[in-house]
Amino acid sequence: MRGPSVSRMRFARVMLQVQLACMAVGAVALVYIFGYRAHPHQIGSAFLIAAVYVVVTGIPTILMQRAWRAQARRAAAAAAPGADGVMTTENGGGFGAPRARKSFRSQRRTWLSVTLLGAAMLIAFLVLVDHYEGPALALESSGVHVEGVISSVIGQRMAPADGAVDVQYSYAGQSFDAHIYRDDTSPVYHVGEAVTVTLDPSDPSVATVGGSDNESPGLVALLIVLLLGGGVGVLIGPGMLIAMRLSRQRARRATIQADHPA
Repeated sequence: MRGPSVSRMRFARVMLQVQLACMAVGAVALVYIFGYRAHPHQIGSAFLIAAVYVVVTGIPTILMQRAWRAQARRAAAAAAPGADGVMTTENGGGFGAPRARKSFRSQRRTWLSVTLLGAAMLIAFLVLVDHYEGPALALESSGVHVEGVISSVIGQRMAPADGAVDVQYSYAGQSFDAHIYRDDTSPVYHVGEAVTVTLDPSDPSVATVGGSDNESPGLVALLIVLLLGGGVGVLIGPGMLIAMRLSRQRARRATIQADHPA
């Protein structure tokens, strides 16, 4: 009686093909978005992000495949005749049924947790983007422009970080020194270079140059992790929940057909 085992092995192979296809499409999309669309001069950074994505999605793929194949072996063992010659089936009678139900519930809770975690990460990503991008856009559209001078330059052309500059400027009779992070659209600055500073008149210490959104490399890395992790969780979690239910239904039908041959 090998119906449940064969069904699970076939399911594992199909899901492996689907997961590998999704990983390939996701990696190509990331290289295009970060290497050609958003960061046309940082192809190396785009490949690094894509490699991290492949690793992040590849580890769960390997673990899932091992779990599914282990289930198939257990299903085959549960369907084998016992010492007394009685057949025990995974979804039917015998001692395999309670264990199979417990395993199914445990995996369902796991993938439900993955789905919820992915959704939470995406929500956190949207909240942070709104929190930091909103003031930057408002500053660019309604800020006051003054002349400033670059006093120091830190880490330009060091992908994936874009570096930062220190800018000295004056407003309303006061002098200010702002530390401003560059982004992928910022020009290359030099010490002593005159620049136009855009500042918030209600808080002149809040400023930017060259349209930079003034986001630190740490924040950018956090946003990338939240976006990739949340996307993986939201895509894989519900898919696995649906696949588990379909696999269980197939295994039940295979068991019924094996127990009641035509």
